[in-house]
Amino acid sequence: MYTFFILLLLCKESATYPSLTQVFDYEMLISTLSMKDKNPVREDNLSGLRSFPFSVLYTLPGKEIILFWDVDKTEGSISFKVRIPLSEGIEKCGFLGFGFSDRGDQYNADAILVSWTKENVVHSMDTFTDKFGVLRRDVHNDYIMEYFQIGLENNEQFVEIIFRRPLNTHDWEDYKIEWGTTHIFILFGENKPDIHQYLNFDDVNFVGGPLSLLRKEMIPSGIHQNTFQTEFTLHKVNVPAVPTTYWCHTLERNVSRKVHGVQYESLVTPDNKAVVHHIILYHCEVPCDQHLPSYSGRCSDKPAQLTACSKVIAAWAMGAGPLIYPAEAGVPIGGPEWSSYFMLEVHYNNPLRVSGLVDSSGIKFYVTENLRKYSVGILEVGVTYAPNLVIPPGEGEFELSGICLPNCTSSGLPLGGIHVFASQLHAHLSGRAIQTRHFRDGEELHLLDKDPHFTMSFQDIRLLPEDVVILPGDALVTSCTYNTRDRLNVTLGGFGTMDEMCVNYLHYYPKASLEVCKSTLSERALTYFFEENLGSDQLSNNQMTTEEKFSAIKWTKKTKEFWKQMTRTGPLDEECLQSNGNHFPGNWKNIMGTSLDQADASRKNHALHVKKQVIEGYLH
Repeated sequence: MYTFFILLLLCKESATYPSLTQVFDYEMLISTLSMKDKNPVREDNLSGLRSFPFSVLYTLPGKEIILFWDVDKTEGSISFKVRIPLSEGIEKCGFLGFGFSDRGDQYNADAILVSWTKENVVHSMDTFTDKFGVLRRDVHNDYIMEYFQIGLENNEQFVEIIFRRPLNTHDWEDYKIEWGTTHIFILFGENKPDIHQYLNFDDVNFVGGPLSLLRKEMIPSGIHQNTFQTEFTLHKVNVPAVPTTYWCHTLERNVSRKVHGVQYESLVTPDNKAVVHHIILYHCEVPCDQHLPSYSGRCSDKPAQLTACSKVIAAWAMGAGPLIYPAEAGVPIGGPEWSSYFMLEVHYNNPLRVSGLVDSSGIKFYVTENLRKYSVGILEVGVTYAPNLVIPPGEGEFELSGICLPNCTSSGLPLGGIHVFASQLHAHLSGRAIQTRHFRDGEELHLLDKDPHFTMSFQDIRLLPEDVVILPGDALVTSCTYNTRDRLNVTLGGFGTMDEMCVNYLHYYPKASLEVCKSTLSERALTYFFEENLGSDQLSNNQMTTEEKFSAIKWTKKTKEFWKQMTRTGPLDEECLQSNGNHFPGNWKNIMGTSLDQADASRKNHALHVKKQVIEGYLH
């Protein structure tokens, strides 16, 4: 996959600009640009009329860089506006760069260079970088510059550009912008990148990161006089100086009157943004008159009574913004039958073992007493949290899948089904791509959600383009692709960021009794795999844990292929859980007939295809 970016090279004489709209000789500047549009417009024709619904602010010491964007679905294009300040050092000569990337680096990149001399002569050149990061000329030109300005605002000079490009240029050297995560970057500095030289990002000012460029615009929740805020937060927790900590903290709230949450967002202690990986707010599903112990400590040590705190009210992960619920739905909180107990779970990822951090992170809810038509729920689908979520070492693209079986959705969903309006895909450091597929009566429907460029540092809650209706008897297959090329040891399922997960949190309405619908390879299948791949001494050692057995295996090419086939064709253990953590009635162990085949060659073997007869077998 290739990266696309614009490098706008500026060289100007020192000048004072009396107004925002004063620019250089624009027609002269544009006339020398090698662009598809012949008549880019001035600021007074465009800037005041053009609307950009999405934006993000980046900061460097003393500088604010703003990116705006908008998508034209009809045309299949995307427009951007980039604005950076001009400071001492790049007043006379410099460059501005904007780009997209699979992983945010400069290798196999698509670049356009635009240079401007003080004589107002502008040259543009489409370029790319090879696998070594060396900049080279490209004969294609797949962008349209619409607007350019150097101006003055609040006594600060700035550069602003507007341009657009197709989402898919059909040029193999260009980056394809698609649904999911896109890594963007903005570069600027004094030194002009040279052709046939390494494009070194360390030599320039750099900002950027992952974004969801193709997204549904959130409609404001209509906060009014009957809406108020409530916060669920930790209280001055000393973050342990260890790589992975799951911290559980109970809270009590007066919930005698039912309200609806209409929006929520994270409250992360500013100094701890680098270590707070995710936050989950649970409600404790116990009778309203039952007492639960107060607790604040490691989740692994929490009292047994707190296992009832399993109903997810809100889930946030690093990179996610606020979630505004549809106008017809809200999260139910409270009521005469509700317990007053809640529990926060905060995952700290502290690989550098930083000490002295004090944390009061949590979740802020906006709630209203004006109840909406539907109550919102969160359904967790994917692979069960277990050590047997295993990725062998040295794998570039290893895929694992979890199935939400038709029998489970039949047990836990209402007859009219549920409307999924948002999705949050979740994995850890080796995760590279995630998708959730949707099946009904043996036929695959539209893809529910995907992220082909997943990164753990950005786990956005994405509003789906349209609500997806899931009916009783439907099946959901969540697949994660992992990269362990740089790992010498096996990667196991677990809670640390070096361990792995494969989950999708589906936000939906109306609220159903089904809370979790996930699967993993059955214990019986694991026993068979170990019998085939471990020595007799190891098999006879009853003290070895599952993790130790996997670590003891020699992961040869043959063993890896054996494990891959086991995960695709072996029997499953299904988690089909209610809000109280109990299974729905039924047999959920060692379920046969879950064969998964690789997709056709057009999918490049990245996806799994659930056979029609498999789904039909579960339905009947």
